[in-house]
Amino acid sequence: MTKAPASRLFGQFVRIALPCSIAVFIGFVAASDIITMRAEQQRLANKLEHLSSVYSLLFAEPLAQGETDELRVYSISLISDPEIAFIEVTHIDGRVLERYGSEPAPRYLRREAISFADQAGAQRIGSLRLGVSPAQIHAAARQRLQREILLLVLLFGAIMLSLKIA
Repeated sequence: MTKAPASRLFGQFVRIALPCSIAVFIGFVAASDIITMRAEQQRLANKLEHLSSVYSLLFAEPLAQGETDELRVYSISLISDPEIAFIEVTHIDGRVLERYGSEPAPRYLRREAISFADQAGAQRIGSLRLGVSPAQIHAAARQRLQREILLLVLLFGAIMLSLKIA
């Protein structure tokens, strides 16, 4: 029985181990990206819920008093957030008092009643529709994908180099 040369054994090892390494790398990266994307989408949904609740309370007093300048100030503070894509404040009679941006997909849109309480009790005086944009989440995902493709190309280059050496 003859022994195989060490370089031939190494070549066989490389042919088996490195493609497996690439498969594991791709699987890990895909799972990591899916988990990250879902977490970011949940964060955005939580942010939308929180901001719509808070701003429906903030808009109540100015809307009840008919102070559109104060509504505008609150809207501007909300618009300064880059993830906010759409704001609409509507009076109970249907008049749109403030509107910014274009309406996003229903998944990224939330409607909240604006209510005001006085001596007569609580009453609905309008509504707030608030929408967010997933553009920043998608941009971050694209950047991660570019880095991962670069790493994959480098890993593939290392495999090719080791196969050539072996």
